[in-house]
Amino acid sequence: MAGRLASKAGIITGAGTGIGRAEAMLFAAEGARIVVADIDTSGGLETVKLIKDKGGEASFIRVNVTRTEEVKALMEFCVKTYGKIDILVNNAGINLAGKGDSLVSETTEDVFDKVLDIDLKGSFLCCKYAVQQMLKNGGGVIVNTASIAAFRGRAVTAYGIAKGGILALTRTIAVSYAGNNIRCNTLSPGSVYTDLFQSTYKTPEAIEARVSKIPMHRFGQPEEVAKAALFLASDDSSFITGTNIMVDGGELAGFK
Repeated sequence: MAGRLASKAGIITGAGTGIGRAEAMLFAAEGARIVVADIDTSGGLETVKLIKDKGGEASFIRVNVTRTEEVKALMEFCVKTYGKIDILVNNAGINLAGKGDSLVSETTEDVFDKVLDIDLKGSFLCCKYAVQQMLKNGGGVIVNTASIAAFRGRAVTAYGIAKGGILALTRTIAVSYAGNNIRCNTLSPGSVYTDLFQSTYKTPEAIEARVSKIPMHRFGQPEEVAKAALFLASDDSSFITGTNIMVDGGELAGFK
């Protein structure tokens, strides 16, 4: 299949739904062979089916990104299935805002540990073992997922810290491996209309209050984040590394 990612092999974590699914489908449409990685088997298999129904190539593996051996197995699965790892998109993560992740004086250690474990440690582990394979390949591209929450003070202590850590992780990888033809960048979505987002903002009043903070006066769509990820994963961004792209409808620029 021709496209901007033709002949590439990529891994997308958290690809069973939402932004990860949109990225997997777009990357496959652009010619990449995709490993759909998710802890949710039914969602991951559904993503693979959607890709194959459109003529793309994809495989699923169940992965808990906090477990080293499972992350190693993910990388080995991609190499065994598609011969290499050209692209890693770290999308897997959780947000426990309203579910215990709050002010620093109120956030429990259990909530803090869970968010940091999945969002930050999971990204670290996937980067660590993907880079090892990319060094053997002669290069590759990593796209990490942070959040607008990393750039402003809000009462989501663990989530903001985790996403801020991802920005630092990205810069470290970019500088350390630029000479090895490995690029690493970050996307920071704002308010994107996913199932997770809908479960957080349930009333018309809550939705309107959120939309009112966005200069474009609408939520983003998963497909819009996926297009930014495609740009960073493709040769269109060949001289870009160690940076972040905001996908937030201008929300951070207009933050008061």
